[in-house]
Amino acid sequence: MGEVAATIQRLNADGMTVLFTEQAIHQSLITSHRGYILESGRLVLSGPSADLLANELLQRVYMGLDLEAP
Repeated sequence: MGEVAATIQRLNADGMTVLFTEQAIHQSLITSHRGYILESGRLVLSGPSADLLANELLQRVYMGLDLEAP
């Protein structure tokens, strides 16, 4: 998603609002200002991307991170 992310960031920096959907949650959130997490068509989490990246539920359930591993 590197080239796509760079294009999205460039368009956004030029003042364009960009809406995109992506299953790569981490990459999407580091590219965006705001995120919306959908599950089976229902909104389950939303907010500023930095807040979502720090959300333990999102990390564990949607990103598969083991928060208790050394």
